[in-house]
Order: sequence, then structure tokens, then C-alpha cells
Amino acid sequence: MKSKKPNGYWKDIEHIKERVEKLSKKLGHFPKALEMQKDRLPLWAIYHYHGGVNRIRTLMGQPLLKKPNHYWK
Repeated sequence: MKSKKPNGYWKDIEHIKERVEKLSKKLGHFPKALEMQKDRLPLWAIYHYHGGVNRIRTLMGQPLLKKPNHYWK
């Protein structure tokens, strides 16, 4: 049985980055939100404390997949 993380554990961006890096290596690419959710990464913490998946992606030096608003105009 896995132990519960201490209060505030997911507020530390390094814990998030560590888990995302581990999942990235397992998948062979930067994980999408659904893949993170399936791997039991706390999406609520990623969005609530750290600005979302795209911000994590940027902080980890990965390119964004979504085109900026008004790109196609």
C-alpha cells in the first residue's frame, strides 16, 4: 500500500516535475493531461498551484502543442 503524501507535498513544483519526467520517460513523449490522470498525477494540483499542464510543459523546456489564439486568422 502506498503511503499518503504529506500536506503541501504537491505545492512544490519539483515534486510535480519529477513525476512528469518519470512519466515522460515511460511514454517516450511529454504526457497529455489524460495520460497524467491515468498515471494518477494530481491534475488538480497542477492547475490549482502551478498554472496548468502547458505551464509545466514550458517550465520543463517542452514546446507547446496548442497554437496561440488567432494563429489561423
